[in-house]
Amino acid sequence: MPAGEIDTTNIAYTELKDAYNEVSTPDPYVDPISMSKFRGVKYVTFSGTTIQEGQSLYTNSSTSSDATYSWTCPTLVTSISVVCCGGGGGGIYYNTSSSSVTYGMNGAGGGGLGWKNNITVVPGQSYTVRVGKRGINGVYSSGSSAGGESYFINNTTVCGKGGERGRYGYSIYGGAYVGDGGGNGGDAVKYSNSSYGPAGGGGGGGYSGKGGNGCMRGQIPSAGAGGGGGGAYQVVENKQSAGGGGVGPNGQGSNGAGGTYSNPATGTAGGRGGSGGANGYGISSNTEGGNYGGGGGGASGNTWGTAGKGGSGFVRIIWGANRSFPSTNTADSSADWEVGTYVPGTIPTGTSTISMNNDFKGNRFVDMNPTMVITSSSVDNGGKTDATSILFVLTSSEPIANFDVNDITVNNGTLSGFTQGGSNTVYNVTLAPVTVQDTVHTINIAAGAYTNADTTLNCKNLATQFTFTYSLGGILQDIMTLAGTLNNITGVVKSSGTKITSVCNAIHNAHDSFCVFAVVGYMDLAESLTGVSKSYTSKPTISTSNFFYNSANNYLGAGGTIANMDGGSIESLSAIDGKKWMAMALYDGQTNGFKGILIWVFTDAFVNSSGVVQSGSRSHNTVRSIFYPDPGSGYKYSQIYPVVIGNTGSITHSDVTGTSGWEFSNNQIPSANGYRYTNRFANDDGCWGFKLGDQVEGNTPGAYLHNGTASNPSFGIINPNGGDAQSKVYWNYSSVSWYSNTNHVGFVFSGDYS
Repeated sequence: MPAGEIDTTNIAYTELKDAYNEVSTPDPYVDPISMSKFRGVKYVTFSGTTIQEGQSLYTNSSTSSDATYSWTCPTLVTSISVVCCGGGGGGIYYNTSSSSVTYGMNGAGGGGLGWKNNITVVPGQSYTVRVGKRGINGVYSSGSSAGGESYFINNTTVCGKGGERGRYGYSIYGGAYVGDGGGNGGDAVKYSNSSYGPAGGGGGGGYSGKGGNGCMRGQIPSAGAGGGGGGAYQVVENKQSAGGGGVGPNGQGSNGAGGTYSNPATGTAGGRGGSGGANGYGISSNTEGGNYGGGGGGASGNTWGTAGKGGSGFVRIIWGANRSFPSTNTADSSADWEVGTYVPGTIPTGTSTISMNNDFKGNRFVDMNPTMVITSSSVDNGGKTDATSILFVLTSSEPIANFDVNDITVNNGTLSGFTQGGSNTVYNVTLAPVTVQDTVHTINIAAGAYTNADTTLNCKNLATQFTFTYSLGGILQDIMTLAGTLNNITGVVKSSGTKITSVCNAIHNAHDSFCVFAVVGYMDLAESLTGVSKSYTSKPTISTSNFFYNSANNYLGAGGTIANMDGGSIESLSAIDGKKWMAMALYDGQTNGFKGILIWVFTDAFVNSSGVVQSGSRSHNTVRSIFYPDPGSGYKYSQIYPVVIGNTGSITHSDVTGTSGWEFSNNQIPSANGYRYTNRFANDDGCWGFKLGDQVEGNTPGAYLHNGTASNPSFGIINPNGGDAQSKVYWNYSSVSWYSNTNHVGFVFSGDYS
C-alpha cells in the first residue's frame, strides 16, 4: 500500500494516525485521536490502474552484422527512456612472425553511448531496435572492421555510434552519440608509426562524458568520464595492446580506470569497465574490448596474437515511475506503477460534517509539511556578489503560521526589513553582508521554525539554507565564468563557421569590453578580425576576406591590420588594452573539445633580452586589479605571467613557478620562473599579439611582432608557421615536449583590465 493510503474497510482511528504519520514529518500526529483533528488535511483519490515497471535489454555478439529487433510497447505505457551503446571497433595486426617489429598497428575506438528520456510511445505499437555488431579483428591493412551503430526507432532519435576500426599510422576515434546526453567512445591515440608499438583500445562512452583513451608505450591511458570505460595500455611493450573497458547498461556509475602494465601480463593492461561494464581483456591470448563498447587491442606482428575484437553494442529500454537516465532509478525494477490520475481533496474545515466513508476511506494523505525556497535577484544560491544590500524573498509551499524574523539565522551580516509579501506564503527580508573579500554567508531557516496554517496538526516546515560569497569579482571571474559557457559549446571544428561565430559571440557577451581579435585554425587559416575594437557594440566578425595565414602552405602574408590592441594615450576610454592582458580559448576539434583558456598578464616590468627593465607607465598594483582577488600569492607578477583556466572554469595554474601546461613558440615558453622575457620573436614566427606602438600585421620582413627593440618590445600569443617544429604548438596537452594538431581552433581575445 502506498505511503499515506487509507484502507477501504474497517478503519480504526489508529490506522488514520499511522497513514498520516507515513507522509507527515518531522512532527507526527500523536494521541488522542479524533476525526475532527484532521480538518484541513489534504488528500488525493487515485483513479486508474496499477501495472509493473519494466525494462528490455538487447545485445549483439555478432562480428558480421548488426542485429535488428522489434520492441512492442506494453499496455498503458506512453513514455520510455532509452540508452544505446555502439559496438567497439576491432583491432589490427601485422602478418609477420618476426618478434622484433614494433609497428603502430593500433587498437580500435570504443563505442559511443547516447541516452534519451521522455520518448513518446503508443501501447501495442512495435518499434525498431538496432544493435551494433562487434568490430572484427583483422590483418593489416583492411582486415579489421568498425563497430556497428545501435539505435531505437532510427539513428536520429537516440543512437550510439560504433568505434572506428584499428589501423596502422592513425589515431583511431571512438563512436559519437545522439540523444539528450551521453559520451563519445574513447580513442586509440597514435604517437608514432613505429618504435612505440600499438595503441590500446578506447573505452566505451560514458553517460555524461567520453570513454577513456588507449595509448602507446610511454603514455598513460585515461580513465573514462561520466561512467565510461577506461582506455587500454600495452600487454607486451611495443608489441601488443589490450582492449578498452566496456560500459554497463543500467545507468551511470563509477568511471572505468585506464589500464596498467604488468610483466608478466596479468590482465591489468585492459581498460577497466565503467558503470558496471566489463574490463577490457589484457592477456597475450585475448585482447578483446570489454562489454559493452570497448575497442579491441592491436598487435605489431602475429607472434603477439591477431589483435582483439570489439565489445558488443546494446540497447536498453526502461519504463515506470520517475525513471530516467543517466541515473534516476535506472536499475532493473518490477515495482508497482500507478497509471492514472490523482484527484485532490481536503477534509472539511469549520463545523462541516466529516464522514469516514466520504473523507477517509480509500483516500491517500499527502505531505503538508511546508518547504521554504529562498531566492534573490542579486545573487544565486551558491553564487558570488559584491552587493552591499541584498533583498531575499522567502516563499513557502504552504500557508505560514507562527513565523517571524527571529526564525531566520545568518552566520554573517545583519537582517532588516522583515515584511509579509502580500500573502501568508511569501515574506521579504534584507541582508547587509559582511563586505570582506571571499566571506561566505549562510541564511538558515531551521526545521520546525513555522507551521502550516491550513491545519491544526502542527505540520512543521523542513530545513532550508541559502549560501553565497561576498566577492569583488573582476575580469578574472568573468573569464572563469566564460570558460563554463565555452565548455557547453560542442562540436567546434575548424570547418564550421557557425560554431566559430557562436564562440566569438559567447566571448563578446561575457563582458562588454571583451573582443576577439584573431581566430587561429579556422579553415586551416589564421584570421585577423578587423573591426572597431574600441567600441563596446561594434565587434569584429569572421570573414574570408580577412584571412592572412595559411598553415598548409606555412605562409603568413604581410599587409592588412588587426583589431587595435593598444589602449592609446587615454587608456580608461579603451575597450581593449592588450598591453595589460591577452587570452586564448582553445578547442581541439572533438565533440566536447573545449580545453580551457590561457591568459598572459603583462606588467610594467618590461625587460629586454639583456634583462634590463624598461620604463613603463603602469604599476604592479594596477595590474593586480585585473585579477582581484589575487589568484597567486604575494602579488608576484612578472613581465609575462601565465594563468590557466580549465574547461570547468577553475584555475589550474597561477603560480610564478612550475609548468603551465601550455607551450608556445621557443621564444615565448614560460621559464621555470613562470615568465619569459624577449625583445622580439624569431623571424619565422607568425604571432598574434602586439608590438608596443605597432598594430601592423605581417611576418618577415613585416614589422608585426618582429624587429622589436629594447625600448619598444613585442609581446603576443603565438600562431606560428612551420619554420621550426616546435612553432606548430599552441596547446601542449601531453607529456611530449611539442605537439601539433591541425584540428585545434584558438580564439585570441582581450578586454578591459578592471
